Amino acid sequence: MKYLIKSHPILSYLILTFSISWFCWFLPMFIEIERDILFGINFVGILGPPISAFVLLHSLSGAKIKIDSKKLFLIFFLVCVAIVFLRLYSVETGGRDWNGFYPKLSDIRLIGYVLPLLCCFFLGLNASNALNKNLKENYIKTLLFEKRKIKWYLFALLFYPFLFASSFLIGQLFDFPTSDSLIEFDTTFIIGFLMLLFIAGGTEEFGWRGFLQKEIQKKYNPLLTILFVGFLWSLWHLPMYFNGVYSTDGFSAYFSSIPHTLQITVLFTWLYNKSSYSILAVMILHSMNNNVGYIFGVSYIPAMILAVVIVVILIIDNKMWKRKNYAEEIYSNNL
Repeated sequence: MKYLIKSHPILSYLILTFSISWFCWFLPMFIEIERDILFGINFVGILGPPISAFVLLHSLSGAKIKIDSKKLFLIFFLVCVAIVFLRLYSVETGGRDWNGFYPKLSDIRLIGYVLPLLCCFFLGLNASNALNKNLKENYIKTLLFEKRKIKWYLFALLFYPFLFASSFLIGQLFDFPTSDSLIEFDTTFIIGFLMLLFIAGGTEEFGWRGFLQKEIQKKYNPLLTILFVGFLWSLWHLPMYFNGVYSTDGFSAYFSSIPHTLQITVLFTWLYNKSSYSILAVMILHSMNNNVGYIFGVSYIPAMILAVVIVVILIIDNKMWKRKNYAEEIYSNNL
């Protein structure tokens, strides 16, 4: 096993990630599971990428898995527990349950808290290793806020509001179909944003960008990396188009999602590289991508056109077809 991990880290990551996530997400299609337990199982599935990356990072570094910083562990563990509680409470009070993914707080039995708390424990454990000097190429450290990267955090926060607002105004100007209003503030947006940022979406970036993109860019240019990661990232979501988390339409819905996944992979790859490999910046962008549609109006045709234009500009401007010397510069000690 150690030989496989050291000689084939990419394959090891994919095997472990897909094994964890697909087992959790396909399992409910074959056996009946109580809703509160199902929430915990789906939760574990979402954490497949960061769990895999965390295990492999320690294995490749020869470091023991442990709580490295008790302060960081407690901060992130308690924050994650609070966010999960607030998100479930919001469902209890009429908030979105995301196709039944989130149960009401009152529907959760004692045993139903076990898996979510274990997931929060892992997220605290993961964060506690941000400053672990025994870890080589420690991508976890870019989870922490850095003043010099403020512009990239702001970009991540503002990109999708700008895209949606611009598409809405263009749609109004040229008579494309638009949503009813430009801004319709939803009080659950903040809770949903934090849930995606710290737990149910943003944490994927520890695996897809922090580990997999890093390893592939040691050998190939960013454009090939985008195609490889984008396809696998999309494939990883496949069970969600069968088990009802996204839909139950199966392959028809899945195949229609691939172009969008490739488009955002370009953006996420670009931001990760430009921000000196900031996990936090991409986590923010990921969470905004998933949530901004709940408060900002949009006109889908102009939005798609703008997104494609931006992607093309990023590819050309950054010459993504040229390989960079990531093997030496990525995650150097001075980052």
